[in-house]
Amino acid sequence: MKARVVVEDIADIRESLIRVFDAFGGVEEFVKPDSKVFIKYNGVHFGKEMYTDPQVLGEMVSIAKEFTRDQVYVMENSTQSNFTRLVAEVSGIAKVTEQNGGQNLYLDEQKPVMVEMGKERIPTKFPKILYDNLIVKKGNNVLINIPKLKTHLMTTVTLGIKCFQGLLYDSDKLVNHNYKLHQKLVDNVKFIQPDFTIVEGINAIKFGHFPPQTLLPECVVPMNIFIASDDLVACDTVGAKILGYDVDEVEHIKLAAEQGLGVGDLKNIEIIGDISRFKERLPFTPCRDCPSDIRFIRGKELSCVEGCYGNTLLALLYLRYDYNGAGGFNIIAGKGVEDIELENLLPGDILIVGPCTIEENLSRVSKKYPNRKIYTINECNDIAKITKYLSVMMKIDPFSIVPLDLNKAIEILQEATQKGLDANLPL
Repeated sequence: MKARVVVEDIADIRESLIRVFDAFGGVEEFVKPDSKVFIKYNGVHFGKEMYTDPQVLGEMVSIAKEFTRDQVYVMENSTQSNFTRLVAEVSGIAKVTEQNGGQNLYLDEQKPVMVEMGKERIPTKFPKILYDNLIVKKGNNVLINIPKLKTHLMTTVTLGIKCFQGLLYDSDKLVNHNYKLHQKLVDNVKFIQPDFTIVEGINAIKFGHFPPQTLLPECVVPMNIFIASDDLVACDTVGAKILGYDVDEVEHIKLAAEQGLGVGDLKNIEIIGDISRFKERLPFTPCRDCPSDIRFIRGKELSCVEGCYGNTLLALLYLRYDYNGAGGFNIIAGKGVEDIELENLLPGDILIVGPCTIEENLSRVSKKYPNRKIYTINECNDIAKITKYLSVMMKIDPFSIVPLDLNKAIEILQEATQKGLDANLPL
């Protein structure tokens, strides 16, 4: 029997959400009168177009409330260097969730339990409320996944599978966030899979998942579609194709299909809707290069786009184009840096990113430039420290990045901290 994926043109958001469920037996096939409903969205950052459309989440909450007497949760754990309560406030997701009778569930404020992930049986914190209600005693409880349709510098696309990285706490997001990231994403959904996935494609995002806000006009592609399925891998396979990529070009989808988590072959997927009109291959690399007044030395080995290199470049571009960050400094990532590459560095500070880079380069850089300020980041993908040190070198106040009154931002941070916030912040 073929997997089924619906590609629905959106005329009315509420009606279109109901229609994608109708192709699988209706909302009532998934949401029962005693169901707790957990809606996972993409809220990686508060920048526009980086999160699932709030109106879609509000309508999904409203629809679910018609079928269950229990609670409907809207949840996320935003990327490092941020925290979910702030993203939900700035984006409007917090407000629309409450207006429609849902409950905001900030996963970075929840009590964890320890579990083991993947073949390596890596000890990992996991939100207890999800473990209790979706794994130990699932019953009729339901997990609905609503990611946003985006390309991604590190994983080519970010759809349903990638969205589940947001179930982890920041300290565990750091683990294997390098060339091992693709299998890590698969291990996440081996541990817990959604019952239903709806990719929100009102707009698609090209040139990667973290576009500077001033460059958004270049990065937004109107699509006005939902992509939905009860087969997560099939849903991502079709979503990738719409963005212009075959499964063999998207490592984590390929691995998920090979490891039996769903269907990754378009020949074995029944697509309800027309995808032949999507002919453009949306680029997943940034639309700007590293600025010429910043020297970024990338080693020949282990300068992983999934780790030290990728998010450092993205944070750099974000701070330059949105906050006019200064240049004149140097960054080193990866191994295999030749001595000649370390000659005549720019006169400013030096940032060495990643454990393998530190091991190879810290000593010789310190000897060659004894009077320079050298910052080190001893993790492959510590976005909080990347943001912190880049902000210092680029002469930007981290609090100026938050698009709220400073007192309001501090108030939100204090409330999150009182609730048990567990997040890596650039403070």
